[in-house]
Amino acid sequence: MQRPDAPLAGAELALPYLLEDGDFASFARRAAAGATRARVSEPLLSALVAALWTSRAGLEPRGLAVLVGDDDAARTLCEAAAAFLPGQPVAFMPSRGAAHGSGLDPAPHLAGERARALHTLAAGGLVAVSADALVERLPPPAARPAPVELRLGEERLFDELTHELAAAGYERAHSVEERGQFSVRGGLVDIFPSTGREPVRAEFFGDSLERLSAFSAFTQRSLRDLDRVVIHAATESETTGSDPNFSWGEGDEGVVPEGLVSPLPELAGSAALVAWNPEALAVEVDDASAEAAELLRDPEALRRGYVPAAEARELIDDATALEEMPLGQPASFDAQPPALASFGVAEAENELRSLQRAGYRVLVCFPHLGEARRTQLQLRRVEAGLPDPGGSGPEEAGVAFCVGQVRRG
Repeated sequence: MQRPDAPLAGAELALPYLLEDGDFASFARRAAAGATRARVSEPLLSALVAALWTSRAGLEPRGLAVLVGDDDAARTLCEAAAAFLPGQPVAFMPSRGAAHGSGLDPAPHLAGERARALHTLAAGGLVAVSADALVERLPPPAARPAPVELRLGEERLFDELTHELAAAGYERAHSVEERGQFSVRGGLVDIFPSTGREPVRAEFFGDSLERLSAFSAFTQRSLRDLDRVVIHAATESETTGSDPNFSWGEGDEGVVPEGLVSPLPELAGSAALVAWNPEALAVEVDDASAEAAELLRDPEALRRGYVPAAEARELIDDATALEEMPLGQPASFDAQPPALASFGVAEAENELRSLQRAGYRVLVCFPHLGEARRTQLQLRRVEAGLPDPGGSGPEEAGVAFCVGQVRRG
């Protein structure tokens, strides 16, 4: 299901400017051949990793995992990169939010994002991974709930759907009010996906899925129709216990189950690796490991629940490094966001002219072609072009107006 807060289209039209840059093409080739380094200013990070993922088409593994400092950084990078890759598999992998051995399970939205990230990696997508997530062990693949996929018009046993939702950790409720719940009324199944912003209603006629829609949990009114929904798990381990060699145990404090696996081989096997500010990232890994050791004083429980920091640092060392500081890297990519908001065309023109004189290629996105053309005609001291979204190639310099439409989901 596409996120309902999808940004304006237009950012993806900026991607060819980077993909067709000679310096980027050279960097992408080196990154595909093995670990390399580059200096990247933070405003360009999301565009650069989106372009790097795009450049990996046809390579194995197809995916790209970007290692960042914390959960907030992973979420921010995921949302920013998704604007450049509409319709493509982009996700982030946060920490569990509940330490192994604490007796607590991850909140449904965190379990869901982690499940979506692993699913996206397996599909060859782009995933941002936090330092905490690097050192937290996972249930083995056989013990993880599979995503529940619904397609309009499909034939599906009604009872089978409710069983799959329960196995994926969804709680049955009278009415859905928060993520990780589902309810059944007659031929209707309401589900609040663990990764969703609003619940989804599946309307059955017998065992045929007649309608899929997103709806408001407050008014119960339909917001929009859907053709397909992917519902990710609300728990980390399948409640039916499909893997007989794995069990969460009784959930008692201090109990860490046997059979948890390191995420590192799965990351390295499913994706090329990029580390953002690797030295700071290694410090975050050490801090996460130290925090886990403080909680779990038993070395054996610590081993069962967490990956040694040295192994995570080794993974970081083997990744392509993107750094903010100029340390003599073989490639450097600079960009800056607008310094301030402009209240009129004349003020905006001064800002554009200043950026242009500094040697920046400036991209301005509009939701409609007419608005872009009107603004273009109003400019007196700046030359601005309208690139063809079909791709005749980006201009070499100056200001370009990109045009897209609002995406409704």
